[in-house]
Amino acid sequence: MNDIRFDGRVAIVTGAGGGLGREYALLLASRGAKVVVNDIGSPDELLGTGNSDTPANSVVAEIRALGGEAVADTNTVATGDGGRAIVAAGLEAWGRVDVVINNAGIVGPIKTFGELTDEDVDTVLGVQLLGPFNVLRPAWKAMVDQGYGRILNISSGSMFGQGEACTYPTAKAGMIGMTTNLGLAGPAYGIKVNALLPVGFTRMVENMPEPALSWLRDTFPVAAVAPVAAFLVSEDVPCSGVSFSAGGGRFARVFLGETQGVTSSRLTVEEVRDRFAAAMETDRAATIDNVSDELALYAATLAGR
Repeated sequence: MNDIRFDGRVAIVTGAGGGLGREYALLLASRGAKVVVNDIGSPDELLGTGNSDTPANSVVAEIRALGGEAVADTNTVATGDGGRAIVAAGLEAWGRVDVVINNAGIVGPIKTFGELTDEDVDTVLGVQLLGPFNVLRPAWKAMVDQGYGRILNISSGSMFGQGEACTYPTAKAGMIGMTTNLGLAGPAYGIKVNALLPVGFTRMVENMPEPALSWLRDTFPVAAVAPVAAFLVSEDVPCSGVSFSAGGGRFARVFLGETQGVTSSRLTVEEVRDRFAAAMETDRAATIDNVSDELALYAATLAGR
């Protein structure tokens, strides 16, 4: 089979000044893509404070040194104006936008839930959840007009649950909802939208305690995630609205499911209590890809009532 290439394609990678984003940008460029390397250059990846054009420019220099084409962009994804400017950078340089990887992110301060301030919440959600909206709205218009697009929303395994400091995982879970919905709408326009939950050793995990820190560093190089990301934004990707996990040379589908549940003709509070364990049983659980799947499950289970 032919190698997967991105010749003639224009890709925007947000948060591409280092870590996972840099790997996505470098791999796409090595396969022929023209890349908008977006990064505000924050020296503190946890809090997203400060800015510098050095990280974005450095990655652009790497790409150009290897014979590729790239431009640097230092606009923030956290505002509508920033998102429009990022997309405009691709349109002005090359006249189209074919790929968007929504990778920019910050963790925010590590606090108990009750300690979180309004600013803490607004800052993290503004980058992690509103950021993809800000970039994708103008990018979506360009993709619809040209009849082609590939979008990859970078989520996180933290959405499975990591405890009380939940602004970051809540935003990452929200990106799964965005992916599912745009993934349903996109194919009618030639656009496919998927999500990736990467496991890679980046600055975001450098404060983890040992021995977990050493295991992550030795097992999950960021370069191992990039091939999965590149395939998910390629012409060959067969699916839309699907989420995947990737890291350490492994990749797998991530999906929502629903148990068969309990059915009653006259459900009471007491019956809910008495049959609660049965509703929790995961044997024969069904995969739920969209709201129609859930309604179909209800129709099937209620039919014999």
